[in-house]
Amino acid sequence: MDGAHRLSALIAWVNDDYGYGTISQKFYGVDKIPQSQIDAHDATKELIETEVRNYAYLLKISAEEGTGSDEERNVHWGSIAFPFQSRATIGKTGEKLRLRFTESTKAARL
Repeated sequence: MDGAHRLSALIAWVNDDYGYGTISQKFYGVDKIPQSQIDAHDATKELIETEVRNYAYLLKISAEEGTGSDEERNVHWGSIAFPFQSRATIGKTGEKLRLRFTESTKAARL
């Protein structure tokens, strides 16, 4: 991915908006977003939740003592670094996310 796509992915993660979140709905209008984009948003959001966790949650467990498990706090630092790592070093989870993102964006263009 080039720099712009990495920034876009990071911004989407921080804002929890993959094409049908609050920002997208406000910008495009709820009734203007096609179902294929809503499906891509939902699939991406689900994958982020299960593989990485959303940014707001990771920020919360890093700031509030006693929040989240030790494992989640350890994974947190890897998740923060995730967008900045090269594709060669992110491993299976990153490759799964990259492939799912590619599938989602292709589906949204149809």
